[in-house]
Amino acid sequence: MTAVGNVLKEARDKKAVTLEEVHAKIKIHPRILKDLEEGRFEKLPGPVFVKNFIRSYAEFLGLDPAELLAAYEKQMQKGPEPTLFIKPAEPRLWPWRSHFSPVKILRGGLIGLVVLGFLLFTGKMWIRVTSNFAASKKQSSLAAASLPGMVRQAHHEKERPDSRKAADEGKKLLRSPVQGNFPKLPQKTALQLKIKAMDNVWLRVTCDGKVLFQSILMRGASETWTAKDQIEIWTGNASNMSLSLNGRSLGTLGRGVIRKLTIDREGARIDS
Repeated sequence: MTAVGNVLKEARDKKAVTLEEVHAKIKIHPRILKDLEEGRFEKLPGPVFVKNFIRSYAEFLGLDPAELLAAYEKQMQKGPEPTLFIKPAEPRLWPWRSHFSPVKILRGGLIGLVVLGFLLFTGKMWIRVTSNFAASKKQSSLAAASLPGMVRQAHHEKERPDSRKAADEGKKLLRSPVQGNFPKLPQKTALQLKIKAMDNVWLRVTCDGKVLFQSILMRGASETWTAKDQIEIWTGNASNMSLSLNGRSLGTLGRGVIRKLTIDREGARIDS
């Protein structure tokens, strides 16, 4: 148990609450809380999420989050104490067996798989680059041939500024009513977002500026949140979840870590 874990556990014992009661208040899974108290940070998703967990847990217990985060940083810089292992003497092998030991065979197989994977990856990238180059060249020739038509189209668009503005705004959004992949909701209709986890995924859901969920949504589970104007999502892996808004499926909205996915009546977008 680490210094940070000791402080968290002693504060919880003094507050006389169980891990399940803490989970009910701040929506962090009891297993994650136990790992924090016992200093098993390597079992958690990563330093960014560990800091968020420590901050939320400290605020609930009435502790100073800045002091605990500084202690965590210092502890992670120090690193674990080295452990001395005494390896028993290996039995003598015949020369041919030492050259073809299972460890060496396994190591050679792994190296071969890595090299094969690299060659396949570079081959796919080369095919993609050449195909994109050919496509761009074809589009350039088509654009040159259709230049008079583009001039006429630009003239018509000047006569329709509202439709052009709506199309430009739609391009800034991943999903929008203009693109036809987002529901058109009246101003007085509440936003009801449903998220289903296709695999374990860490989420933080903020509705109208208030954090309502900050934990791991387990595989197969689904949750629904309601907001008046806006919903923001932080996630560790966007491809591990599917979304639907007011009964309409939005699918998945990206891959990897998303720090701010905003959903309102205009659509869904990832803010930088």
